[in-house]
Amino acid sequence: MKTSFEHGKASKRKCCVHLNKICRLIGLLSRRDKNKTVVKVFYYALVKRGTFFGCSELSRISRINRLTCLHHLKRMKQVGIIESRRGEYRLVYSSLQEIVNDFREQSNTLFDEVAKSAKNLDEELGIT
Repeated sequence: MKTSFEHGKASKRKCCVHLNKICRLIGLLSRRDKNKTVVKVFYYALVKRGTFFGCSELSRISRINRLTCLHHLKRMKQVGIIESRRGEYRLVYSSLQEIVNDFREQSNTLFDEVAKSAKNLDEELGIT
């Protein structure tokens, strides 16, 4: 039985173009990843969203080395996109827009904190 990961090469390719950009912008795509395997791992996690999947399953279906899959899953977990339970993984979010909105909120909070610290430092140094 084929999964949706194996269907629709044209639509998958188009999705991967967008995912490539998203992965690059959120820091998941490194220069070392010449084959953009993180994009394929992210795509699979999106297809399976809401359900846990194993690294071996992902490796078999995506034809990506198991250790490479594990590396990307761990990086995605560090970023907060993936969660794990007993050696299985799943996407934390239900959509890409949800990921973007959460990242935006985190960025806004970070910049608010930086602005507050900058203001306090300017006042202490008598810059303003």
